[in-house]
Amino acid sequence: MSSSSSSAVHDSVVRMGHDIARHFAHKSHDQAVEEVSAHVLKFWEPRMRAELRRCVREDDHDIAPILAEAVRTWPDEEDTQADRDIPSGG
Repeated sequence: MSSSSSSAVHDSVVRMGHDIARHFAHKSHDQAVEEVSAHVLKFWEPRMRAELRRCVREDDHDIAPILAEAVRTWPDEEDTQADRDIPSGG
């Protein structure tokens, strides 16, 4: 993947993550973190989640604190709602 292509993926993932974080911003901090985490795990494809996790792991300062905290709550393994045959929840 070229540098410009990688940058575009990074920008896109961060932008979408921030959109989701803003959607839940009216909730309490803990509830917002939980709901952002659940939403991304349930609806994002594994490559997008991996890119977001990489950005947070590398301490990318462009990442909103609630989004970064949500990512840090994820399990270490790659088993997520999106990887299951029948996701739980709504």
